[in-house]
Order: sequence, then C-alpha cells, then structure tokens
Amino acid sequence: MPADVKFSGDIAIDTETKGLNILLRDRLCLVQMTDGNCDAQLVQLGVDDYDKAKNLKKVLADNNVTKIFHYARFDVAAIQH
Repeated sequence: MPADVKFSGDIAIDTETKGLNILLRDRLCLVQMTDGNCDAQLVQLGVDDYDKAKNLKKVLADNNVTKIFHYARFDVAAIQH
C-alpha cells in the first residue's frame, strides 16, 4: 500500500485467509480497504510480509479513522494473529 494513501471518513475493511482456522492453520493473505469513493486498496500478504506492511499497520492503528467490518470477529482475529 502506498505511503501517501489517504482515506476520507470511515473505511470498510475485509480480509481473506487461506481457510477458516486462522488461529491454528490458515494465514492472512489479503486485506481490502475502501472509503467508498470508488477506489480500493488491496494489500496482498505473503508468509513473511506481515512485518513489512508498515503502511497497512499505520492505517489500522489510526484511532481517528472508523473501521467497518462485515464479520469483525474473524477479520480482527486474522489481522492480530
């Protein structure tokens, strides 16, 4: 994700994993974000990419941006794991 990406207002976030057992087996592979202005940011993550995703981490940690999830329990668990 580019360092200069800017979202206006709330953002919707969805994740994709390799399966449904994120805590024991399946890893996070994609994070999708949009503020509804016809653009989306897709962050594809390889096995060793989690620590490299600094711009993604910055957006997720920004308390001034409201994040909207469809199934937050799963998405947040996938992001935090």
